[in-house]
Amino acid sequence: MNLQNGKPSDDELYREYELAGNHLSSNASADSVSNCGLHLRPAGSVPSIRSVYTPRQNDVKSKSYLVGSPSTGCGTLLGSKELSRIFPNHSVNVQIVTWNMNCPRVQQKYPEDLSDLIFPSSMNNSPSIFAICLQEIPPEKQELLVRLQAAIGPQHVLFSHAFHGTLALAVFISRELIWYTSVPQVSAVTTRTAVRTKGAVAMCFLLFGTSMLFLSSHFKASQDRVNMRVQDYQDVVTSLNLPKIGLSRGYRPSENLLNRFDIVFWAGDLNFRIDRSRAVMDNVLRSYRPVCTYDNLSGADQLTNVQAQGRAFQTFEEGRIKFLPTYKFDLDSTVYDTSDKQRVPAYTDRILYKTRKKGDVTCANYDSIDSIRCSDHRPVYGVYSVVLKPGCDSIALAAGLFHRDVYIAGNQRRALRFDLVRKSRKPTKSKVCLLQ
Repeated sequence: MNLQNGKPSDDELYREYELAGNHLSSNASADSVSNCGLHLRPAGSVPSIRSVYTPRQNDVKSKSYLVGSPSTGCGTLLGSKELSRIFPNHSVNVQIVTWNMNCPRVQQKYPEDLSDLIFPSSMNNSPSIFAICLQEIPPEKQELLVRLQAAIGPQHVLFSHAFHGTLALAVFISRELIWYTSVPQVSAVTTRTAVRTKGAVAMCFLLFGTSMLFLSSHFKASQDRVNMRVQDYQDVVTSLNLPKIGLSRGYRPSENLLNRFDIVFWAGDLNFRIDRSRAVMDNVLRSYRPVCTYDNLSGADQLTNVQAQGRAFQTFEEGRIKFLPTYKFDLDSTVYDTSDKQRVPAYTDRILYKTRKKGDVTCANYDSIDSIRCSDHRPVYGVYSVVLKPGCDSIALAAGLFHRDVYIAGNQRRALRFDLVRKSRKPTKSKVCLLQ
């Protein structure tokens, strides 16, 4: 599928659904994999007798998979040969999105169509993995998942999700990857007593032999609470229980949570502020282009400073910030806070990453999404290339696990949306009466 301005065109999407519509019936049998939409193919693809997922007879006879040799990884489902077949470059593209939705605090509605959140205009290609990190989510959690699935489309499935109070984390992966992952594990930490609005929710799993940890966090607010935010970080690192006992095969043993994984993505409303006055910030915003704004403020960035001091996130990296502060906006506006509090614009919404081996993650894009303005925060997204290594089949395989109910509901809604688009484009018959 070709992407125009980061998104497929309506015509392409509708053609996709004309090809796939029969597979989205809610009456599909529960034991039929094909009815889960796994036979859908993108518009413009050409059916062939032999596809990349059609093995030769000799391959079928020779593959041992679950009883393969864990030591060499050869001939196994997660071994080097299979990894090279699925990912010839031994790397996978991952997109992280973080957004404080600001929904519980005010009666604020969020978009029915979340396509701008999933496919920002500056993005060109669709990744294999989406990790959606949300804070201050609305109470209708299932509806939120369905809207995300409808926006992402039929090429990806909801692999797993976790909610904790007003925090959410949802991971969508390409359909073909559900056979190459371990069982997903989740955990959560509350850092605000009796109220689950601050803390973190996390998920880990293995893709082939690469262990990954994703975190969605919301730290304590206010300009001067730097020490409390540092404490939030430390509480999360010391309290999260991942991987679980009995499901630790494939992960590295370590007392430090962050050292148990090959790759860690930590995103959220971390609430670190800029130590400048509102007047100074307004002057900077007027004087510099967005791409240069942060460079002139980095010395006043609380997050950068605590990293340099070794107090929090000291082993993490971040893509270059070339966008404007993401907080705090007037609702449905491009104007920063005009309330009596006159909060200082800040880069509160961040995505950081950590690797066991240097160079295993490359940041391809890091930007905010200005088209979504229903919250006082702008969403932030990052696209990353992650190096993969082969694994062995002795781990707890997910074996095709995904949330089929969300997949069908989301794609039915998506199909209906494009059906309405098609009908709206039909030419109407002229009502002009011609007199002879």
